[in-house]
Amino acid sequence: MTEKVLAAPVRGARSHPVPSTATHLDRPRQAAPIRRSSGLSLGLGLSLGLGLAAIVIGSFLPWLQSGRVSRNSYAADGLLRELLQLHGASGAALSAWPFVGFVCALAAAAVLVGRVSLGAAIAIVPAAASAVISLATLLRATGGVVHAASAGPLTTLIGAALTLGAAVSCLVAHRHSHRRTR
Repeated sequence: MTEKVLAAPVRGARSHPVPSTATHLDRPRQAAPIRRSSGLSLGLGLSLGLGLAAIVIGSFLPWLQSGRVSRNSYAADGLLRELLQLHGASGAALSAWPFVGFVCALAAAAVLVGRVSLGAAIAIVPAAASAVISLATLLRATGGVVHAASAGPLTTLIGAALTLGAAVSCLVAHRHSHRRTR
C-alpha cells in the first residue's frame, strides 16, 4: 500500500497542496551534518596558527642582551656567524634561521586554504628547529657580558611547543580518519 504525501509548496506555484507520490529525489536536500572531526580540525588548525605566530613574533623579540643593546634572533644569528665562523651543520642551521618565518608563513597559508594536514607537516620543521635553538639559548647564555634575554626565546619555545603538539595531533587525527574510511 503506497502512501500519498502532500508536496511542499513551491515558490510561484499554486497555493493549495497537490497530492503526489514523493520519492527520495523529490525531497529537498538537507545540509550534511557537521562532523566532530571538522571541529577538531578547526581547533587544531587554530592552535597550529597561534603556535606559528608565536614562533615568528618571538623571533623578533630580544634574544641577547649586552649592556643596553638588545638583539633579536636575526641580529644574534648574524653576530654568531661573524664571531664564531661556524661551518658544517651548525653554520648551515644558522644560515637557514632567517627562513623560519617564511616556512611558518607557508604552513599557515596551507592551513588557511583548508590543507591542515599539509600545514601541520610543514610546520614541524620550523617548530622543531625553533624549539632546539630557543631552548639552547635559554640554557646556555647566562651571565657574562652577553646574556640571554628571556622574552624572545621563551615566546618562541612556547610557540614551538604549541605548534609541535598541534601538528602531531593533526597528523595522528588525519591518519586515523583515513584508516576509518578504508
